[in-house]
Amino acid sequence: MECLNLGGSPKHKILQEAFRNSISSGEFAPGERFPSQSELCETYGVAINTVREAVAGLVSEGLLVRIHGKGTFVAEPPARQLTIGLVLDILGPNPQFDLFPTSNISVSYVHYFHEVLVQNNAAMVLSLSNE
Repeated sequence: MECLNLGGSPKHKILQEAFRNSISSGEFAPGERFPSQSELCETYGVAINTVREAVAGLVSEGLLVRIHGKGTFVAEPPARQLTIGLVLDILGPNPQFDLFPTSNISVSYVHYFHEVLVQNNAAMVLSLSNE
């Protein structure tokens, strides 16, 4: 872990940023046990309340996870989901009442795109336009 630089910010915020940097730099891998509060107090020379606040901030951000009776661990990164936007032009005889005019697009294409995206753990946002 990096040296704690006590600037004008509250100690727990500076400590929280130091912990965040240690996690993002890979010093602690996802699933790895994070040092105990007493170890962190000793390492940084700060009070237990300062460490508690810093760790609690990272728990609320989802970077750390507390497991009762076992300790604090680095959280697994959240799964990212790809979302694809699809804009369809619905110019047709009466776009206000004919949502998918057969003269312009086929509902089967929309279903095909949706199935491919679902198979790849992605989502689709469908926008219909008459412009």
